[in-house]
Amino acid sequence: MLANILLLVIDVAASFLTLMLLARFFMQWQRISFRNQLGQFVVSTTDWIVRPLRRFIPGLFGLDMASLLPAWVVQVLLVMFELSLRGAAFSG
Repeated sequence: MLANILLLVIDVAASFLTLMLLARFFMQWQRISFRNQLGQFVVSTTDWIVRPLRRFIPGLFGLDMASLLPAWVVQVLLVMFELSLRGAAFSG
């Protein structure tokens, strides 16, 4: 019971962060202005993780990989956490 509540809270937080990172990626890909309220919210929510990664992760064909890669990493970590919480073995 407690594990399910913990999993729900972590799933909501990780999904929200992933949604914001993917929204930033999509808004940059479609060249949508960040001057509106939604754009400013997305930037202020994800700037703490995207800005340091831009030093190491270059863009690819005009796509912002510094926004896409952390979204993928967050989801991979979420799945690994869920599997370990449910007792799955990670052996080869």
